[in-house]
This record gives sequence, structure tokens and C-alpha cells, in this order.
Amino acid sequence: AVLSIRSAQNIIVVKTIIGSANSAAAFIDNLNITEIIGTLAGDDTILLVVVDEYSAEMVKRKLNAYLQ
Repeated sequence: AVLSIRSAQNIIVVKTIIGSANSAAAFIDNLNITEIIGTLAGDDTILLVVVDEYSAEMVKRKLNAYLQ
């Protein structure tokens, strides 16, 4: 379950419940959003690197629609 999605410039941080970040990151990767250039998952946090700040806001809206 996703708890929050926040962005700063071209980086998006997704907070999940403990132990859910890897499966949520795999789901995000399978969305094939071309603006996402990298995904890194820990235990409860996902870091997404996006091509630019404008794209980060668009990707954040897409993720909110899919994940929350």
C-alpha cells in the first residue's frame, strides 16, 4: 500500500508500508512510463528519477491515479 507520493525537482519519492516498496516499484516499472529514467526501492521507500521537473509533476499525477 502506498502512503504518499511527493516530488522535488526531477525526483519522486513514494512511501509505502514496510516491506511493500519492491513490489510497488516493480508495478511502476511495468507501467513503462517513458519519463521515468530510474527506479530504486528500499524496504518502504521508492526513489524515482524523472527526466525533468515538468515531467515529475505529470508522472506524480499518473502514479496517484494508479496507486492511491
